[in-house]
Amino acid sequence: MATCDLCNAHCSAAQLVQLLDSYKVDGVLDLCPACEKWASKLKSDMLLEIAPRMRAAIAERKGMPPPAALQSWWRRHTR
Repeated sequence: MATCDLCNAHCSAAQLVQLLDSYKVDGVLDLCPACEKWASKLKSDMLLEIAPRMRAAIAERKGMPPPAALQSWWRRHTR
């Protein structure tokens, strides 16, 4: 038997899933199927937040000149 690092549930070692390196927290490496499902849903919910924020940022910037790094190029090609 193996233990989930998040909820301490016992399951077979073959059922445990390792977190990606970018998601690891001290002491949490292996997740049971239930915790993996929770983590996947959390990630999906967070990804769903990106689209509305991106649309709002694009709408806010619409019609404005490009960032300073592109100003010289923009001036040369819009005259």
